[in-house]
Amino acid sequence: LRRGLRPTALLFGEPPVRVVAGSVRSEALLERAATAAVPAARIGETGGDRLVVAPETGEPWIDVPVTRLSEVWSRGLPRRLEAV
Repeated sequence: LRRGLRPTALLFGEPPVRVVAGSVRSEALLERAATAAVPAARIGETGGDRLVVAPETGEPWIDVPVTRLSEVWSRGLPRRLEAV
């Protein structure tokens, strides 16, 4: 792991100097960042029927069907309100 950080710190930490951008024109974004001397890197891609988050080497930290994530998200608030 980078700098000895736990996966949870890497996935959910909120350092003030990082931004995640989704773009179909990622090459143009990377070129603009380079022109402005702003460090930038492609860290993954979107699409498919699973959410997979994995280090460059080793086992995935997260590997879940998108349908399951959608179900949990859509039922989260109603389930929480039932407990009140």
